[in-house]
Amino acid sequence: MLFETLIIGVGIGLLIATLFLASFMLMNIKIERAVEGWVLVQAILVFVMLGFGIILIYLLGYPIIPLVTLETITAFTLLLSTFLIVSLYIVLWIVFRQLFGLRISDKNAIIKFLRFAKLPNKAGGIIIKKKFQASCDKCKNKVNYTIADVVRSHPDIKRGIYIEHGLGEINYNFYVRHQCEREIREIPVQHDAKLEYRNQKPSRLVIRI
Repeated sequence: MLFETLIIGVGIGLLIATLFLASFMLMNIKIERAVEGWVLVQAILVFVMLGFGIILIYLLGYPIIPLVTLETITAFTLLLSTFLIVSLYIVLWIVFRQLFGLRISDKNAIIKFLRFAKLPNKAGGIIIKKKFQASCDKCKNKVNYTIADVVRSHPDIKRGIYIEHGLGEINYNFYVRHQCEREIREIPVQHDAKLEYRNQKPSRLVIRI
């Protein structure tokens, strides 16, 4: 009995440590769906810890809920643990997908951009050859990029490319990602209707590594 109690106590300690460590890491991530998903993971984790805490109390000889057996509480806690693992997997999938982007060729990336921007397919041959350069305002390095690079780095293309329509002209705003020292940052770069470089705004933090 002492051995089982010790194992559960260590398990609860590890769950608490995981909660605080993961919360600290996700505080530095500017990925909305990942942060929202982590709120759900935290809620489930609290109930899992509560379940293990009650099991620990039962093993110490104090059945605080007389109408509920230890087996029932254990089964319920294990069910919540399964939901916890699935939820955590989904959050990590979102994080890694957003951070590391898509593994697609330049051709497929340009096709995706043409569909998003509603441009004719014949424009793809010209766009795929265009290469641009921006400057990071923090590390002062030059960042080379193509439109295909921007598409690849943003699985949800709407988060990486914003098209402005106004006063008879079109502006394309690209969020160019690059590793800046121990951070991943995005540089908002504006292009004109012919997709030529126009200007850029100060970079913004995505995640600290």
